[in-house]
Amino acid sequence: MKKCILLLLLPISIHPLQKIVLTEPVVPTRLFTVPSAEVMHSFDIILTGQSSLDVHDQKLFSTFVIGLGDIAEVEVGYDGMLSGLKTGKIVSIPASMYKLRILNENGKAVIPVKSAFDCAMMVRKSFWSSHYENGILYNSRYGKLFLTISKRLQNLFFIFGLLYMDVRVKYNGSNEISKSIKSFYTGMELLINKRTRFIAEVSPTLEAQYSPTMTSKDISNVWSFITGVRWSPFNAVALDAAVKIDSDRPYPGDFIMWLGINLAIPIHKIYRSK
Repeated sequence: MKKCILLLLLPISIHPLQKIVLTEPVVPTRLFTVPSAEVMHSFDIILTGQSSLDVHDQKLFSTFVIGLGDIAEVEVGYDGMLSGLKTGKIVSIPASMYKLRILNENGKAVIPVKSAFDCAMMVRKSFWSSHYENGILYNSRYGKLFLTISKRLQNLFFIFGLLYMDVRVKYNGSNEISKSIKSFYTGMELLINKRTRFIAEVSPTLEAQYSPTMTSKDISNVWSFITGVRWSPFNAVALDAAVKIDSDRPYPGDFIMWLGINLAIPIHKIYRSK
């Protein structure tokens, strides 16, 4: 993984730096966790680090995202799944995602017609991830299918989407336990000034109650509400600071601090400058 990133960053070292300087603050193609229907320019890269700071558990999630053909994105990184009822413990799961823009207001999409909004389809697939819970080895993975609509109206940005989740869990060599969940997500972004954005989102978070007698009924989703700000001290850097509230732990003592950093590398400027 590290070697692949180094190879992709290699062109930067052999081109003048002024060609890749951003003239506007970076805008990731998601809110905090909710994906939008926007995609990055071809070969543009965003490196993301997110951390949930909680008395129960602290996790750091990193993500590598690259734009392809101005209509698609590929993402590789880590995602999380809640473990244990009302404990807030997060299981870190390696995952990848593919996003394809179907409709676009300017016609830059699979369907080349101008639309009143952007629409994209995404597939996020995790790899098998192993962890121990009370001395028992559990293996978990999931697949998620997203259908997202987003719209920008001056200083406001709205997102709404439908989500289908398929979760698999194995433990101690047993047969797979599976569960399918249908849900939705939504969010909004308000531009305060050129460098500051207020963000609020609601989305489902997978939760698995791991136990020796686990059944499909022990896999569910809780609702997560995240609200905070995204601030860009430099055009290529955006910092996130927010509060995360889960529906199964709605009291102030259980609120989670959500921190993130987004680093943009606009490689498309190198190729388009020729």
